[in-house]
Amino acid sequence: MGGEAHWVSGLRTEFSFLKGHQKSESGVYGGLGIIDPNGDQLGSFIGLEHRKYININSKSPLKAGINVETTLSNSGSHVLHSIQSIKTGTSENDKFPFYIGFHTLYTRGYRLIPDQIKYKFNTHGAGISFGYEEYNSLMKNGSIVLQVDVSLIKNEILNINPNSKNTYFYENYNSEYQPLVSIGFGVNEFIPIQSKKEIFTPLPAPTKINHQYKSHDQNSILGEEFETFDPETGERVRKKPNTFDPETGE
Repeated sequence: MGGEAHWVSGLRTEFSFLKGHQKSESGVYGGLGIIDPNGDQLGSFIGLEHRKYININSKSPLKAGINVETTLSNSGSHVLHSIQSIKTGTSENDKFPFYIGFHTLYTRGYRLIPDQIKYKFNTHGAGISFGYEEYNSLMKNGSIVLQVDVSLIKNEILNINPNSKNTYFYENYNSEYQPLVSIGFGVNEFIPIQSKKEIFTPLPAPTKINHQYKSHDQNSILGEEFETFDPETGERVRKKPNTFDPETGE
């Protein structure tokens, strides 16, 4: 957005970094943009963004968010701008990843024009947003977004304070609600978090150990000696088990 009344950077290049959480994402953004209607003055902006996922496990997930930014310039102007929105969600599994939403906006700031006239201004309004998000088209882990915002806004200019020696007639200004259309194009890259924890690996396969457990009957069959105890003295006694002749059975 750009104009005499609200002085928010319109045609802009923006970079942002958002960190994803379990049910939200937040981060910072900033860039450069044109901040006057004649297109001959650049300004920088920096802001904070937070989005919260609603009904994330349902078939109709929503995304509610807020952006707050400030515009800085060397012309003596200062602007604080915010946008609140709620939109439907998209995913890479959607056959038609379109989304729609509702937004409100509010801007407050002041400006010092060359004649040393300082004034404050407000801009507020509401509108709808709709867009399209295509996943994994330009990069493996990313998406491209095309969004259109249509709003009705109202500008207010107040507290005009002429400090020059020239005599002017000033009065506060209240505009009617006016339409505002903005178009945005963005490229997103999703960077997975590198975990510092050790990756779980399965335990090695157990080694098979053959144990031979010999009972009294087994030893008798095998013809091996076995130990027993004398019931009177309690001492160990090694006996040779009875064996049988396989031919006579004796």
